[in-house]
Amino acid sequence: MYLVLGKVNRSCQLFDELSERDVFSWSSLLSAYAKSGNMCRVGRLFSEMTVRNDVSCAMMVLGFVSCGRYPEVLRYFLEMLCYIKPNEVVLVCALSASAHLESLHQGNWIHTYIDKSCISETSNVRTALIDMYAKCGRIDCSSMFYNAESLWGVVPKIEHYGCYVDLLGCAGYLAKAFGVVKSMSVNSDTVIRRALLSACRIHRNLNFGERIVYYLEQINPHSCVGGDVLLSNLYASLVKWEKVDLIRKIMGKQKNQSDIGCSWIEVNDLVFEFRVADVLHPEIAQIRQKLREILKRARLVGYYADVTRVI
Repeated sequence: MYLVLGKVNRSCQLFDELSERDVFSWSSLLSAYAKSGNMCRVGRLFSEMTVRNDVSCAMMVLGFVSCGRYPEVLRYFLEMLCYIKPNEVVLVCALSASAHLESLHQGNWIHTYIDKSCISETSNVRTALIDMYAKCGRIDCSSMFYNAESLWGVVPKIEHYGCYVDLLGCAGYLAKAFGVVKSMSVNSDTVIRRALLSACRIHRNLNFGERIVYYLEQINPHSCVGGDVLLSNLYASLVKWEKVDLIRKIMGKQKNQSDIGCSWIEVNDLVFEFRVADVLHPEIAQIRQKLREILKRARLVGYYADVTRVI
């Protein structure tokens, strides 16, 4: 009861008064300290435990993961292998720690341990493995993506393709990402196409960006909604202003009705929406004046607007 109410000190007093302490009482107190973020106390308490199981181990590593203390996660994970078989939660936490530390060696070792120990790879463990390899830069391990159906009975959907294309693009594998889009078993959507063009802008690859736009326009002239904006941003990032001006003129002639950018802000429990070139807000004049004041102060400390991504 006291743990549910967040009264950790009172719970600790009652725990000290227990004549017999089983794994459940130890684990409950361990969980309470972990939720409160007192990981130093968690570490000491765990070392004092006379009996442990996979649940108590999971509670401890979860606490360290939530606090971002990934080296401790791996240290305790290796220690607990000496006396217990880790459950799904522990394995996912260990893989997550490896991913955040970009420790490919450690992550690969955990993967090997899972295989040799004949541990069932649940969907959570598989996802953690893919995430670990991706964050460690092992794009070549993406064969798991194509083998997902034969290995685990998972048929890749548009969401899976989108994540994969975005991952390849951000890592600089533009040709491979483009190849995935062309070989997809489902029709690509706007998000995937924009991810491709955005990756070209990030890596300043103008030729490839133009190729992608041309290819998409050949398939469907209306398939690249918003692509002209991203292509313009790509030109702007390379200081090719004549190209930017040309796209603006083309967009004007086509009357391209792409989504209007908007943002929200909450003030005193009221939500205000602002759109591009908005003049409808009753206090728009005061808002713009305040914005000019903020920008003026920002320039005094060295801030200048990035004009390489404008349309």
